Amino acid sequence: NTGESMATPVTAGTAALIRQYFQDGFYPLGAAEATNTITPMGALIKAMLINSGREMIGTEAGRQGTTALPNNDSGFGRITTDDTVYFSDTSEHKLFVDGEYSEDCVSCPKVNNGESVSYTFTVTAGMPFKATLVWHDAPGNTAANVALVNDLDLVMTSDAPTVFPNRGTSRDTLNVVEQIVIENPVSTQYTVTVTGTNVPQGPQPYALVVTGDFARTAELYPNAGGPSVEEGDVAVSDDGTVLIAGSGFHTDASMNQVDIQCSDIAQDA
Repeated sequence: NTGESMATPVTAGTAALIRQYFQDGFYPLGAAEATNTITPMGALIKAMLINSGREMIGTEAGRQGTTALPNNDSGFGRITTDDTVYFSDTSEHKLFVDGEYSEDCVSCPKVNNGESVSYTFTVTAGMPFKATLVWHDAPGNTAANVALVNDLDLVMTSDAPTVFPNRGTSRDTLNVVEQIVIENPVSTQYTVTVTGTNVPQGPQPYALVVTGDFARTAELYPNAGGPSVEEGDVAVSDDGTVLIAGSGFHTDASMNQVDIQCSDIAQDA
């Protein structure tokens, strides 16, 4: 019962819930943490919605020959929020975002003309690997043949050939939304790069959303508020097992990175 008349209110309500998801501190650990509260850029909310799109399967979905996304019949697909948001009991995918808002966007992710920002993901095969880039462009000239002012590019590289966005074979020079989907990734490192190819009115803020099965590394999540371990919380049992106590440990073991420095001091018999 969510046809055309309900499309706008459903999308608006979903956007509000996504904003609350970030402001309540559910990202990145998947549980509400006051220390992880962020204010999402508008572009980030839009990227989350678009990244959640699923292929339409109705009789009109493939009128122009394909249901692969994006297409001219259903755009980026049907919003399916569960495919993008991450909670502590989510097993289907991981979520990475870059798109926190700050006053005047001083610390927002952004690029100037010719600049690039790269993100490296150690991906495990078994589920699609998807990246969505969104930016709010500078005002264009109504008389221009191409309305786009600041042209950013999303590119994904790995051991396989470079993948371009929106099912294209080269970079997109028209749109302010670019998406790359690897339906069957191999287990390897993928580098997602955002480039300010032509940014006459910069710097240009942007938002990036990535989902798939990938390692949740400290490089991707530097402010995740991981475990807190005091000096007295580390002990060694008789069999040499290192025992660690502390607070803030997460149910996702990959988030529980603890650096331990050991010293081997020889003693007289």
